[in-house]
Amino acid sequence: MKTFLTATIACLMLATLVTAQDAATADSAPNELVRHVVLFEFKEDATPENIRKVEAAFAALADKIDEVTDLEWGTNSSPEGLSQGFTHCFLLTFDSEADRDTYLTHAEHQEFVELLRPHLEEALVVDYTPRGK
Repeated sequence: MKTFLTATIACLMLATLVTAQDAATADSAPNELVRHVVLFEFKEDATPENIRKVEAAFAALADKIDEVTDLEWGTNSSPEGLSQGFTHCFLLTFDSEADRDTYLTHAEHQEFVELLRPHLEEALVVDYTPRGK
């Protein structure tokens, strides 16, 4: 009985140690990258000048919001005919979901949205954490 009790106590101590180590590792684990993909379809009456202003304003967010670690963009060039009217793609990278969330509520982003709104027909946004290569 004494051996059983000693073994049980040892198992409980080991389980406690492993749980504490797992918690410490989880707390110190690096945040996962977040990619924020934004597609725009502009209204038919959006002029080329309006669209250029939107492009420049969106691209400028990388310099205005520290949480944006990378921003690239371009216009659709796919020959597949599956763009469903979306002409512009913006890809932003954040170090974490928290950084992405800060970006979403940032005053500079909100100001951009107000500039965009009169010219925007539709937007599609997808966020993901990159997996494999």
